[in-house]
Amino acid sequence: MLRNGLLVLMAWLPVACHASLDTPASLGLQALPKPDSGVGLPEASSPECRPANAGEVVLNEYLVRPGGIDIDGDGKSNGRDEVLELTLATGSTSVHLGGAQLFVDGQLRGQVTGQICLDPTHMVVLVGSTSALTQWPVGADEIRLDHQLKLPDGGASLEIRSADNQLLFRHQYLPEQGGAPSSWTRSTDGDGAADWTRQLEFTAGHGRPMTIGLCNDGQPACACLASQGMACGELGP
Repeated sequence: MLRNGLLVLMAWLPVACHASLDTPASLGLQALPKPDSGVGLPEASSPECRPANAGEVVLNEYLVRPGGIDIDGDGKSNGRDEVLELTLATGSTSVHLGGAQLFVDGQLRGQVTGQICLDPTHMVVLVGSTSALTQWPVGADEIRLDHQLKLPDGGASLEIRSADNQLLFRHQYLPEQGGAPSSWTRSTDGDGAADWTRQLEFTAGHGRPMTIGLCNDGQPACACLASQGMACGELGP
């Protein structure tokens, strides 16, 4: 703006994150531009793959109460950092979750946008519509709901149903109203019958509060999903 004939240049300064937040850098993630930039958004259509069917989707890890974890790198820890991590039990077949619907306590929360083909040897990260785009670890693919996840801290029943109403998974999680922030993870990644454990209490997790997009011991997805055909050597260092 002009003042007394002088041109004054204003520059925005980055907002400092609160010291208590676990930032994307500390979690091994990288924040990307906001969704309105169009970067990294799912393709509108992927005719190369089919919709996922019943029995082919496993809820592998979930973060209900971020409580200091800033996954999307906006300098805040809030509902935009809630996330569900899924794995696929489809053998070598790529599928999509386009149009799949999330139900919370029997109420429709929203549906998955786009029809991006998902590699069954990768982990799938489901975030809400307002979460900032994030560079997930190699071997993890992001999909988005068309609304915020809004997962209740007091416990809830989660369901994801396909566009043609097939039940893909159902899980009842416990209240998350206190204690250190931590996700819940399967004791064996990708195994829909494995027990649940708090990530902070998982011995092999080495104190990580969450391992979204990674194996529960912090290694790349290939290390724990190798039984589905992933070869770590093909993914580089």
